[in-house]
Amino acid sequence: MLALWFAGVLAGQQTFAAVWEWAADLPADVLARFGLTRGVPSERTIRRLVESCDPAGLDEALSGWIARAATVAGPAGEAAGAALRREDPQRRPVIPRDGPDDPGGRR
Repeated sequence: MLALWFAGVLAGQQTFAAVWEWAADLPADVLARFGLTRGVPSERTIRRLVESCDPAGLDEALSGWIARAATVAGPAGEAAGAALRREDPQRRPVIPRDGPDDPGGRR
């Protein structure tokens, strides 16, 4: 499910609801590649899973995955992978939120 959420964010979805709507429109064979053979989990389930993750651990795992994928992509990917591996103490993970627990979210 994390891979599905991450793919939705990469596809430009900025909220959990938008990720869910995007995923609900995916064909069954694409969902099966994410290991989802019984449909898309609810927006609330996706939200709870992502919010329960350790932000630093999630950031490290996703950054490492992107860096490895970019390196496999060849010379252009190698430059992108090198940029992703640079340490930036100001960088923080961005997790889209749009619920009542979010300051400024829907109430």
